[in-house]
Amino acid sequence: MRMPRFTLTPLFTWLSVRRDRAAARKAIERAWRRSRFHGAGRPARRAGGRPLTTALAAVLACGAFFGGAAAFVSGLSAAKAPEVIAAAKQDAARGVSKALEARPIRGVTRLQEISGPDDVLIPAPKASNRSENSAKSNKRIGANEAQWRRHAAARVDTGNPKIAIVIDDVGLDKTAFERVRALPAPLTLSFLPYAKDLPEMTASARAAGHELMVHMPMEPKGDADPGPMALKTGHSTAQLQQLIDWNLSRFEGYVGFNNHMGSRLTADSAAMRIVLTEARERGLVYLDSLTTPDSDAGRIAVTVGAAAISRDVFLDPDATRATVRRQLEDAERIAERTGLAIAIAHPRPETLDILGPWLVSAPARGFDIIAASQAADMRLSGGRRFAQAM
Repeated sequence: MRMPRFTLTPLFTWLSVRRDRAAARKAIERAWRRSRFHGAGRPARRAGGRPLTTALAAVLACGAFFGGAAAFVSGLSAAKAPEVIAAAKQDAARGVSKALEARPIRGVTRLQEISGPDDVLIPAPKASNRSENSAKSNKRIGANEAQWRRHAAARVDTGNPKIAIVIDDVGLDKTAFERVRALPAPLTLSFLPYAKDLPEMTASARAAGHELMVHMPMEPKGDADPGPMALKTGHSTAQLQQLIDWNLSRFEGYVGFNNHMGSRLTADSAAMRIVLTEARERGLVYLDSLTTPDSDAGRIAVTVGAAAISRDVFLDPDATRATVRRQLEDAERIAERTGLAIAIAHPRPETLDILGPWLVSAPARGFDIIAASQAADMRLSGGRRFAQAM
């Protein structure tokens, strides 16, 4: 009697690993995902303390069952992620009122006057000046003491092509943060400034060898919500400066900031002149996420003398593993052609499932993974600051 097809799947998986490179890569990715379900993103270990890699044959032999289980758990995580982010944004809108008591925005009595439609009442701010509102780590330090160089992660100096990976939207989902923190360093983690427990999370990320950025909320086109305390085109110069003060006061040790959304604001020359002048005076690098082909950040950065660069590739413009693989291949081609590629990703389960094993294998394939500060040094010294919007 012919055996049911599903009972032969483990054998087919094992055989395909031996003869098919693509299948082997997918099997490793499955093993990587399973290792991320234990110990806050640390590799799973057997009872005897032997690492996951020594048990890879056993994992592959059970591929049919455990592969399905991993996909189920990953699917649950992916389905839950939007709810986690939405709840965190609502919580941030409530919590920002308390933060504003310590760091008021002069002349504003309702959160909606700054951040949009959320009708959250805040206390009337006391009179204060900007120097009083500037955090110790956020004072103007001048171009000669560039903060983005003082807080830079360790450099990787070889002759290999280099790829900088920036992870946006970090901080709202702490489970996703733990997965990102456990990835091989140095990555650049860009934290949303209205997330909770930022000093603890950012200190943990730096201790793991990663670099920090502030993911500055900026006004988009359309109805998307960038979250509380976003920079908007209708704000005055004083309001924009005070909002930048607030967003940059939420934690320490960052090298700069990049835009969260911002397709409308980054296309506004007057607003970007204020933003990039602030970046220059604070000694910070600005990374343009290029959420619109109409961004004027590149031109304004040159005129005001700001240290500004842009990304080359979005790794996950849609949340599929096939897209992430394809975009990583694109980043590799750019790095091989120009010496450097800057890629932006998000802490989605599908993205991290592919990015984790890719980071492990990249050095063996001739690529150095570097932080955004080193990428900025390379771009600013090489004259090619900005890429085309993609």
